[in-house]
Amino acid sequence: MQNCSVQGLNIDLENANATSIRVGGLIGYLYAYGGVDVYVTNDFAQNISINADVTSNTGVGGIIGYKGHDADEKKKIGEPNFYIQNCYTTGKINTMYRAGGILDMAYMQIHTFKKCWSTLNITSKMMSGSADIGGIVGYSGTGVNNISNNIYLENIYVSGNDVKNVNRIFGFNVGTSSYKNYAYKYQLINGEVSTNQLEQLNY
Repeated sequence: MQNCSVQGLNIDLENANATSIRVGGLIGYLYAYGGVDVYVTNDFAQNISINADVTSNTGVGGIIGYKGHDADEKKKIGEPNFYIQNCYTTGKINTMYRAGGILDMAYMQIHTFKKCWSTLNITSKMMSGSADIGGIVGYSGTGVNNISNNIYLENIYVSGNDVKNVNRIFGFNVGTSSYKNYAYKYQLINGEVSTNQLEQLNY
């Protein structure tokens, strides 16, 4: 998927009594299975507004709401790789947890994540626990190999002072082999318990 653009997206689920959502500016919920690599490049989501005060299984991302894999291992022919490059988002996300400026949750087999830019403000009403909120990616599983030149230029606000896994680039990350060439500006407000401050570029 490449060269796609969404502008003026407005989704309000605050009063929808929803218990599980997957909302993305371009892709709400993406499965990758069967050994086919997935490429998301040169895509833009501008002037988006997602208001999703949902308390369970929230997955909100500026480009992709949730990236999973085939739940039935017997059907998997190979391990697909997942590439996100040159994606850009603007706007705002209001949510409880699991939110990312580009991608909410990347579970397994992200191979390349580079040159993504987000000026999307993220606000959470979380008071405690793990929020998994990142300016670029909210949560990433294992197998992330090539992460470089990602820029986040806005604010993340979390209501509580005892909230974990909130960061300007990756909210929560497991198994990453390299961090390099990250840049960010402005600040996190609260929610700085158990976060890793990554290398900052001079730009």
